[in-house]
Parts: sequence; C-alpha cells; structure tokens
Amino acid sequence: MIVTARINSAFAIVIAALCGTSAVSAEDPKWSAGPLMLVSTSVFEGEGTEIKVVPGITYNGDRVFLRGLEAGFRLVKPPEDGPPFGATVEAIAAARFLLGDARDNVSLDAGFRVRYNSPFGFLAIKAIHDASGTHNGAEFVLRYGYRFSGDGWSFRPSISGTWQSTQLAQYLWADELSAHQAPGGLRTRDVLDGSVINWSVEYFGDIDIGDRLRLTSFGGVTRLDGEIGRLPWTTDRTELKTAIGLSYRF
Repeated sequence: MIVTARINSAFAIVIAALCGTSAVSAEDPKWSAGPLMLVSTSVFEGEGTEIKVVPGITYNGDRVFLRGLEAGFRLVKPPEDGPPFGATVEAIAAARFLLGDARDNVSLDAGFRVRYNSPFGFLAIKAIHDASGTHNGAEFVLRYGYRFSGDGWSFRPSISGTWQSTQLAQYLWADELSAHQAPGGLRTRDVLDGSVINWSVEYFGDIDIGDRLRLTSFGGVTRLDGEIGRLPWTTDRTELKTAIGLSYRF
C-alpha cells in the first residue's frame, strides 16, 4: 500500500544508523551483513502496525562508507592517534524510495553531514537536497545525543529536529496519498501550506557477541508537524518505530 512508502523512507535512516559506526580503526572489521527486523506504527487512515525483515549490508572504511541506502566519503575526521573528540565532515548521498500501488518512485538526496564529538555528547547537522530532480526539496536535521559505552557495548540516546521544505513535505506526505483511492472515495490533491518540522526522540544500541557478531537495536518516537496532522488521511501525529538486527562483521 501507499503508506508503506512513508515507512520505508523513515526506516532508511534507521538502517543506516544501525549498520554504521562513527569510529573506524585499522583493526575493526570493515564489512558487516545480517538481517534487520523493523516494526512501526502508521499515522495514516486504515493502516496498522507493520513488520518487515530486510537485509543490512555495510562497508565502513577509513574514508568511504556504505550504510544501507546511504553512501559517503569522510572529508575530515579526527586523528586516529588522538582522543575520540573533534569534528567529522562527510559528503553523503542516499536513495529515498516511494513504493506502492499508485507509483514506484525513487529520488536521490545528496549533501553533507557534520558531527562534533565532545565529552558532553555529540552534535550532528545534516543538510541534503534532491539531486535527481524528482521533487527539488531539501531537508535539514539537527541532532544531539550522548554515547554511553563499555567493553563490547554502546548505548546512544538522542533528540532531533527535522526540517523538510515545502517541496519535500508535499512529495512525502501529500502527493501520492492525495491521488490514492482510500475509504470515503478519491481524495483531491491537498497542498501543504509550507515547510514542516518533525521532532524525534530515539536510541541506538549494540552489543558485541564474540569477535564477529553484533546485536543492534533501535527505538524511536516521532511527533509530526501539525500541517501533516491536518491532512485528511492522517489519524495521528505520533509515529513509533523499533528495530533489532544481528550482523556478522568481517
């Protein structure tokens, strides 16, 4: 169904975060592969809880990385022989899928992510724009979090705000659904009045099982913008999502 496209787009971020790590050393395995189980609720009329199992394949090199649907190149990174603090600058590109009965579509986003690690936590800023000419929209994400870690485990809670331009918000939340035959008849195209801001509270965690296996998990709550909530096909503004995965690193 059409709503599945919205869930897939949101979980592209989850897959990238679960598959990737911010620190790379020469001794760390660069590849990982394994299954991910994704569970989410939907804010759209007539939709319930969805469960998906997808493959997760990543590469995390010294400069080049692949995390799910996202690939990038580290332009700036902290020195390996220094403390794990400082700035990382990445050039990134990621596919954004819209799948469903009405239209199969994919766009390509490209931009930059800057992350600064300090003893007080990390601050990450991501700015991306449609590079495929599909919707000509832009997205800006500001995230703050803190990394707790020990021998073979880490836990990273965070809070974030995501700004989506009018073009991107219309593309994600209105264009496809407004042409979709839903209960009550065919809906007319409903144009969003402007850009939107969605807020999220999330956590990412991982536990190493021996030298090669890693158990990862994610949980998050997103509060959608009021403009999205006023659309006639949305019944709630709160999205819940969680994921768990097991990967083999080599």
